[in-house]
Amino acid sequence: ITSGSVTFFDDKLRAWSPDSFYEFFSNRMNYTIGGELAYSFRLKPVRDFKWNIGLEMQEKQAYSDYYFTSPEIDNGTPQTTFRFTNIQIGFRFAFREKVVETTKGQISFGSKYPVVWFNYTQGISGLFKGAYAYNRFDLRVNGTKRFKYIGDFKFTLMAGIVVGKLPASNLYFEPGTYHTFTIFAPNSFGTMRVNEFLSDRYISLFLTHNFGNFGLEYKWFHPEFLVITNLSIGDLKNKEPHHNITYRTLNLGYYESGFIIRKLLDINFIDIGAGVLYRYGPYGFDEVSANFAYKFSIFYGF
Repeated sequence: ITSGSVTFFDDKLRAWSPDSFYEFFSNRMNYTIGGELAYSFRLKPVRDFKWNIGLEMQEKQAYSDYYFTSPEIDNGTPQTTFRFTNIQIGFRFAFREKVVETTKGQISFGSKYPVVWFNYTQGISGLFKGAYAYNRFDLRVNGTKRFKYIGDFKFTLMAGIVVGKLPASNLYFEPGTYHTFTIFAPNSFGTMRVNEFLSDRYISLFLTHNFGNFGLEYKWFHPEFLVITNLSIGDLKNKEPHHNITYRTLNLGYYESGFIIRKLLDINFIDIGAGVLYRYGPYGFDEVSANFAYKFSIFYGF
């Protein structure tokens, strides 16, 4: 499992969806064994909500030579194996979502309003060998608004907080996807180095406006101009338990902006483009060239 990642139930990201491209950049994985029992349901009076309850048990191995210490666990003995027993309660809220009942279950046709995911996790110490007592709250909001003549505005808000001391594997690494030239991964930080920032509380906002093609079309050339701004702020309250790991904190605020030109090549169900992002603000580098990240984009029409 990717260290410091965030997942939500019923978040149907397909393996080759651009929204999942950030996973290709993961280079810090925790070998994990365990299992989960979960049940999802809707209640007829409030059909816009889909609920999920679950019990999760995991055993994770530390990445590389990282280790974690806490007086509450084996009197501060260094830990490289982390055992969790978690109870999870969450929901997905899509106002006026169009849902069709079929013989194989429910099929969603989406909503024109923002979609909200929320998940609460309680770690229980002493149950099924779980060693960590904590509370975790995670939020995600996706929304799109179409403006006549000037295109589509899209946003994703991500936020989370962990109350309690946990290994880095179960905190938050911001999704950095930097290489000098690489694929564009929506809802990630294209100029941020992988695993650069570690937090136990954060809020991130990904903003994109697609102005359309302004009527420029020729054969396979249908360029669409996207303006992008991403920002994040966070903090790490408990730094002492983490050893043999290099990271920075987000308390000063992280900023990047840029553009992508989609559909420079638009063939059938796939379009290819290119662009650039620039890192600025308190975490900008003195060497200007280090703040640039050049991207090629791939989007699918299925």
